[in-house]
Amino acid sequence: MGNTHFKKFVISGLITSLCAPAISYALSVIFEVHLTLPFLLIIYFLPLTIYFFDFSYKQYRLSFLAFLPAFFSVGLILKYSENKFLLIYLIALVSSLCYPIFLKDITKKIPLFKNFVVATMWAILVIIFSTYFELSFSYLYWIFFLLVFIRTFVDISYSDLKDINEDKSRGVKTLAVTVGIDKTIIILQLLNLLSGLIIIILSLSGILPLISISLLVPIIFSTLSIYYFSRRSNFSTLVVDLEYLFWFLSPLIVRILWNQ
Repeated sequence: MGNTHFKKFVISGLITSLCAPAISYALSVIFEVHLTLPFLLIIYFLPLTIYFFDFSYKQYRLSFLAFLPAFFSVGLILKYSENKFLLIYLIALVSSLCYPIFLKDITKKIPLFKNFVVATMWAILVIIFSTYFELSFSYLYWIFFLLVFIRTFVDISYSDLKDINEDKSRGVKTLAVTVGIDKTIIILQLLNLLSGLIIIILSLSGILPLISISLLVPIIFSTLSIYYFSRRSNFSTLVVDLEYLFWFLSPLIVRILWNQ
């Protein structure tokens, strides 16, 4: 594989992994938790390790460098956290690394398996967040587990649209391959509507903190972007990357305005 493609992949991995700190920041604002630099590094290195491992495994070039972020994370955990969190972290890491080795073939047999597995991996960040900060895992975290799952399911499924021909040739049964482009877009917009309604209803009813309303911004951005790009048959991954920028910016801006 060319050096240019490798650099592009590395840069993409570095950017995509920023989604984890963005989600964590939104959770910290909503649940009034003070984020620490060690946690942000740990949570950033987790998807980065998975990303680099997946790339190395595909290229049959597994090396020490692919696991370097994970080694840094374990060192930070041993210094700043408890053994229980280390166990949760290692379970999340190992189960994610097993996906390209043992589970990839299942994506050719079970429709949407890839979409559900990857979305679940990202949603586990909610459990990692609550465990690190030793929070009681109430039903509120299950609500956010569901929200993160829906949001990442939408983003993953949208990203698959640009790879639909490649996935078809490899026999991977993603949502796009299973139901087609038009129906996929309809399903994703319905999921956008569902996640928006969950936030509105639960925030206004007092079940979720009112500041959770700020998460409507990335959902609205996703809805409008999917509509705009799909009409032009341009399935840009910019939609995915920028949505998580708003997971960071929206709660930040609302909190600043709230405290004035």
